Parts: sequence; C-alpha cells; structure tokens
Amino acid sequence: MNKLMKYFAIIPVIFLLLVSVVSADNHTSESIVEDTFTFELNAVKNKISVEDLAEFELKITNKLDKEIEYRVYSLSFPNWEILTKPLVNPIIVTVSPLSSKVTSIYLDPLSIKAIGKYLVEINVKSGDNGETLKENAEVVVKSTGDLVGGYSPSVTVNVNMPKSIDPRDEVPIRIELINNNIIEYDEVLIRLESDTINREIVDKLGPEETKTIEIVEKIDEFTLPQDDVIQITLTWEEEIIKGPLIQPVEIVEYSSVEEDTDKKPLATLKQIIVKSNNPEFTGPIRVETSRLRSMFTSIHPRAEMINVDGTDFFEFNVELEENMAEIRISENYLPLILVVVLAIVAVILYLIYRSPLVIRKSAQNLERSEGGISQMKIILTVKNRSKVSLQSVEIIDKVPNIVDIEKEVHLGILQPIQILRHENKGSVIKWLIDDLNPTEERVISYRIKSALPIIGEFSLESAFSKFKMNGKEKITHSNTLSVA
Repeated sequence: MNKLMKYFAIIPVIFLLLVSVVSADNHTSESIVEDTFTFELNAVKNKISVEDLAEFELKITNKLDKEIEYRVYSLSFPNWEILTKPLVNPIIVTVSPLSSKVTSIYLDPLSIKAIGKYLVEINVKSGDNGETLKENAEVVVKSTGDLVGGYSPSVTVNVNMPKSIDPRDEVPIRIELINNNIIEYDEVLIRLESDTINREIVDKLGPEETKTIEIVEKIDEFTLPQDDVIQITLTWEEEIIKGPLIQPVEIVEYSSVEEDTDKKPLATLKQIIVKSNNPEFTGPIRVETSRLRSMFTSIHPRAEMINVDGTDFFEFNVELEENMAEIRISENYLPLILVVVLAIVAVILYLIYRSPLVIRKSAQNLERSEGGISQMKIILTVKNRSKVSLQSVEIIDKVPNIVDIEKEVHLGILQPIQILRHENKGSVIKWLIDDLNPTEERVISYRIKSALPIIGEFSLESAFSKFKMNGKEKITHSNTLSVA
C-alpha cells in the first residue's frame, strides 16, 4: 500500500516536468520565428476634411544584412487611396541593411460621405521573402462640406508607356481613367509635362466610367540621351483632382547607319549616312572590303584597313556635324580595264610592226690562254618569222680591230660575199641570202682570234640586216654580245 502511494506521488512530478519541457519548446520556437522587419505609423495629420489628405510617417526597419525593397499598399480601395508625393505607383521603399527609413504617405478619402473616425489598413510586404505586416492608420474626417452632390472628386489614373524611349521611334502612351463615384466630368484636362514630351488632352468622363485614352507621341530624333520625368496631372474646373503622377523615362542613345549604293558597269559609289543623338559619337564604323578591291577604291574620310577573323574592313572614326556624318566609298575598275586594253593594243601593234626578220648573235667554243680570251666562234642565227618570203637579205657584222677573222677555218655554211678590213675601224663581213622563206632559219658562223689574250669583258657590236619585204626595204638589228 505504501509502495502504491509512492507511485501516485511521483506522477504529479513527472507531469510538471513534461509541461515544463513543452513550455520550453514553445518558447524556443517562438524565439526562433522572428520578423525580418518592422514598421511604425506616426500620424502627422490625421484629422482632415473630406477634400483633404491625411499624412503619416511610415518608418520601416530592415533587420537583415542586405538591402530590401518593401511594397506599401492598402486594401481599403475604393474608399481610401494610399499615395506619395510625388506620385509613384506602386509604392516601393528601399531600405539599406540593418537600418531604418522614414517615408511620408498620404491617405485620400475617395468615397467617404460622412464625418467620423476611420481605420485604414496599411500593408508592408517584403520583396525578399514575401513577409507582410499590417497596421491600421486612424483618420478622423471632420467635415464633408466640399462634396459634389455628396461625393468628393475621385479619379484613379493609370499610365502605361515605355520606360526606355528611342528617339527614332514613336512613343505609345496609354492612360486609363477610373471615375470612383457618380460625379460627371464634362471637360477634364489631362496634362503631360516633361523636358521631352508636352501634351494636353481634353476629354469627358461619365459617372463611375472607366475610359482608356491612347495617344502616340514623337520626339525629335536627335534628342540627347538623358533621364527624364513625365508629370501627369488631371484638372477639372481649374482644380487639380489628380496628380502630379510621376513617370520616369530614359531617352536612350542610338547610332544608325544608312547605305545608298549606286552601281554602274565598272564603278560603284556607296554613300553611308551615320546618325546619332550623341554629338560625341565617333564610331567605329566598319565597311567590308578586300585587299584587291582596296586597290581600286577611294574613300572619304580617311580610314584604317583592318582584318577581323580573316575578313578585311575599312574602319572609320567619324566626326558628327549636326548629329550626322557622311562616308563615301567609290570603287572604280575603269583604270584596270584601260590598262588591260592598252596592253592588248600594244601587243597587237607589236605583232603588226615588229621586224619579220630576227637575228640572234651568240658566242661558242671560247678558248683561253694566259688568263684571257684568245679565240671564239661567233654564231649569227637568222630567221624569217613572217608568213611571206624575204628577198635580198644582206647580213652585215663588224669585228673590232683587236681581233682577226681566222682565214684557215671554214667560215660556215653560208660564205660571206665581202670582207672589208680597216686598220683602225676593224673588219666588216657581209653575207647575202637571195630568198628567205617563211619560218626559214639560217645559221652563219665565223671564228675570230686575238693576237694577245683579251682580259676582262669583251663586247661585240650588234649585227644588222637589210632586206626587202613586198618590195619595201627594211632594216633590223641583232643583239650586242658581251663575253667575259
């Protein structure tokens, strides 16, 4: 019995221990799950009339060690609208790591028709993990005196347009107007203002009507690259009922190349227009070519020839004048054709006017003694290269007086008809061929001998021939001969 009582006494102790453990676990879990950020709302102006705006300071504290973007919004639309000055949509607040940031937000009573106290839910959502915190902003509406037919003017404006604008392109702008109550706006003015775009639009907006206005703007194609801000305001009866709504845009830099080619049979003229909205643009501009083509190409302005991956290019560094530059490339093959034609004409003229008789003078069987030339054999080869016969072909050769014609040696197949000797001028040998048929060739030879060895270079004058072709007398010469 005593043992049983002891067991019952232990059970409460075990129960208390288990409760303590569970409580400790719960406490540990709660301490692990912590908010990654916090926010506070401080009223700057929360007692307003229906046509006024309530103002609050929103302080967001980032507990993480990295920069986070937080989205601020309210689900109280269409009764209340949350906005900033200047207007941005959506409202994004960027907070640095482990720091806080204070932002002013405004609450606009859109469909409030009675005085009293209102709680407007404000939501802040982390862009890092989607965590969302909520808090109510207390607003007191003191008066509804300036309502129109019991309603405050309330129009929501949504603008959709490109964030980056190429000045060469048209700019589509889509404006959506949402009338949040039953007020009829017979003439509402929409004004777009910036350094690059300025436009006014007048339109109507019926009760609770949603209207989309689409326009297309065109800015100057040479608008400088820049960051611009477009302000959109909505005016009714000379009162601003919405805005200014801020729309940041970027005017991007561009460069364009337009080519115009004029092709002719032997020449090509290429005109390239370079445009840019950046006056400091210099290129480079590359135009494909080749080494051969470049020999017949003239360019303006000057360019450097480069090779990229096996392809040749002209590379221009242009200088813009009034945002434009002109490049001219002219390929002209007429000089090449002219050279070829002249070469062909020269060959034809040579073939027509060349001498039909060819004489080649050479030396063979040179004999030397005492370090010099003592004797040699002179060969004269005479050929008719025309298609007609030549008559009375006289071949005349001169031998200087330092050598003698050998009398003992046979003077060749064709015997000279005359040998004249002069003590100072040397000897003259003359042969005669009565008829030399087309393509016929004759060989004349004779030997000369020097009394003393000839040391150094020994030169012989060219031989020449007088002949008749078709009854006309012509003269031709052989080559000179130098022997060493």
